[in-house]
Amino acid sequence: MIVVLPVANEPRNLSLPHAVASIRKHTEFEPVTFGMKDFGLCRHIHVDEPRDTKFANEARVMRKALETIGAEFIYSADDIYWLRPAEPVRWAIGDLDDDRGRTVYQQRKHTTWQTLKAHGLPTWDYESHTPLPVTDLHAMTLALNMTGAMRSLYGNLTGVPDVVAPDVKLRRRSDPLPDAPWASTEAPPERYPLLRSTLGPTRGSRTGQ
Repeated sequence: MIVVLPVANEPRNLSLPHAVASIRKHTEFEPVTFGMKDFGLCRHIHVDEPRDTKFANEARVMRKALETIGAEFIYSADDIYWLRPAEPVRWAIGDLDDDRGRTVYQQRKHTTWQTLKAHGLPTWDYESHTPLPVTDLHAMTLALNMTGAMRSLYGNLTGVPDVVAPDVKLRRRSDPLPDAPWASTEAPPERYPLLRSTLGPTRGSRTGQ
């Protein structure tokens, strides 16, 4: 099973080595980066990434993954770290709010909520920082062709969530590790002492050395 890791076209990525190392440590899955920048940590698939919104670039990566893998895979991120062996589940963080705020994230939530309601779909919020199993390629293609955040659109197209639990994102250095198989961070993982001690030193290359 491939774990798709979308990566931004930036000169450094401080979280990616830890994400790749945690996948290798706790799973038999193959981490594969998708994007313009090849960081040399694992197999890489080039994806054209013109300057665009974060959401459009994520959709571009997802379309490339559907096209090149052609089978079930796990959609993750470069700042999601496995904490123990686990099979990813569809993880919702409650009901999606009809948010009318001004930030791009709030606007995206509002658009997604509107789209789900217009199609008579549930409004679970799947925008959690956890790996997403993509097991229904047709449903993901439908989600990509709708308007809104593809994680929530896909999740609601495929039924009730496997788990409803809080998000696993660590926002302060002192935050405890979540009671979950994964964690994510707002800053590089080295800034979180509890996470750093759990992940341990990272060593990464194409051969896993």
